[in-house]
Amino acid sequence: MVGAEIVFSRSGVTLAWDPSCESLLELAQLNDLNPDYSCRLGICNTCLVRLVEGEVEHRSDLLIPPEPNEVLLCSARPLSTRIVVDA
Repeated sequence: MVGAEIVFSRSGVTLAWDPSCESLLELAQLNDLNPDYSCRLGICNTCLVRLVEGEVEHRSDLLIPPEPNEVLLCSARPLSTRIVVDA
């Protein structure tokens, strides 16, 4: 979503979504944030965080999709103009 605002609430950082990023995890890492992650495939759930506000889409090949109030940072992209995650 072009123009989306991504808020990493625990880190106190707000970023503009970069459509060239594959995921919220990639956006975070490009901006010197270091959320926990491991597999980058949406399998291990290491990057699972609470979705406080907004709507995201996950890659369609996830074996077990997260709950509606959760986000796998490694496979999520924004669908709404403001996303707030507890990361």
